Amino acid sequence: MAAVLEACAEHGVPVVPYGGGSGVCGGVVPVRGGVALDLKRLDRIRGLRETALLCEVEAGVIGSHLEGWLGERGYTLGHFPSSIACSTVGGWIAARSSGQASTRYGSIEHLVAGLEVVLPTGELAVLRPVPRTAAGIDWRNVLCGSEGLFGVVTRAWLRVQPVPAARRFLAFRFPDFDAGLDAMRRVLRRGYRPAVMRLYDPLDTLVGVSGGGGGAGMVAQLGRAAFERARALLLAHPRWAWLAELAAGGCHAVVVCEGEAPLVALEAEVVHEEARRAQAFDAGPGPARRWFEHRYAISFKGSAVFAAGGFVDTLEVAAPWDRIGEVYRAVREAIAAHAVTLAHASHLYPEGCSVYFTFAAATGSVKQDEACYERVWRAGLAAAREHGATISHHHGVGLLKAQALREELGPLHAALGRVKAALDPHGVLNPGKLGL
Repeated sequence: MAAVLEACAEHGVPVVPYGGGSGVCGGVVPVRGGVALDLKRLDRIRGLRETALLCEVEAGVIGSHLEGWLGERGYTLGHFPSSIACSTVGGWIAARSSGQASTRYGSIEHLVAGLEVVLPTGELAVLRPVPRTAAGIDWRNVLCGSEGLFGVVTRAWLRVQPVPAARRFLAFRFPDFDAGLDAMRRVLRRGYRPAVMRLYDPLDTLVGVSGGGGGAGMVAQLGRAAFERARALLLAHPRWAWLAELAAGGCHAVVVCEGEAPLVALEAEVVHEEARRAQAFDAGPGPARRWFEHRYAISFKGSAVFAAGGFVDTLEVAAPWDRIGEVYRAVREAIAAHAVTLAHASHLYPEGCSVYFTFAAATGSVKQDEACYERVWRAGLAAAREHGATISHHHGVGLLKAQALREELGPLHAALGRVKAALDPHGVLNPGKLGL
């Protein structure tokens, strides 16, 4: 690989590192042609250092293969993106990935203890696995989220944990989205970290597209034929979505607590306590258990919208707790002028959380769909930035969010370009991504 990069640099041939190809922001689109550097044959799990809780793994290993290998030995990485069956360790690092249980286990940047990377010049650099370092800038953080611009990750040492001894499933129906957000905030404020806390807005609760209906979404209520007609109507007339929301009856939430049994019991009681304080209905463990069993299925449900002649995509942002409700409403309103919009809150932190929007529309023609799609992205990202959110929580930037990244970083975007020029003087590695 070093020889390939060195030769491409010498001749000015672009190189696009390619993992599983599961990204959704155009991170592997070859804007200048060149060489696709497929990393999937770097597929070895080199070993597990149980005393240090470190796993050495090559960059092309598929996520579900790694988690299965660890599980057989009694360990888990705790990283569960919905793309786990078709995304790679190297892709996670490149895009700064986050998984469904990030509230407990952290995102990929928290799990990376060490890296091996081939620089654009063909030089090999190794960042040894250590608990923490104050030896200048931590290049692990520079490389996490760099989308293949600064080097090609070939190997990683990842922090793992023992498989949880106990797990509890909880589900609730909150009176409204703000009440649910506040209850989740209070749980985190008290120092507890459930592996999963997901709160669905009224439309997502009703439709059940993201699992928010816990198996009792629109299909179950209306029947398949009526649901198909309702979906077509909403896709064609996004502004009518508020009528459907009236039938939702609140906002559904699923919670998963896991770890040592005594701690899980205490954490579950605290969640119950805060849910009661918010006047939430206790829906029992069933909906959360069903979500857990089908939690990767959502990635395959969008095809029905395309089959119906429309489009569907997702936009994920993050903001502090004192802004998150405002961000939710502003982005939702901005998108709703053009597309049906539903959302859920997840990936919780003591200071804030992520809101994940799903939007869909059908204008009747491919050309108009494309124009509508562009309007949605411009309006949604502009509203997110205006109200204090970051433009991406875990999907990365790629080509899709390049202009929004320039606006978010301001003068630091030019500094990022100078770092790129220093590491890649010939500009061959993944041109065009991150707006560079």
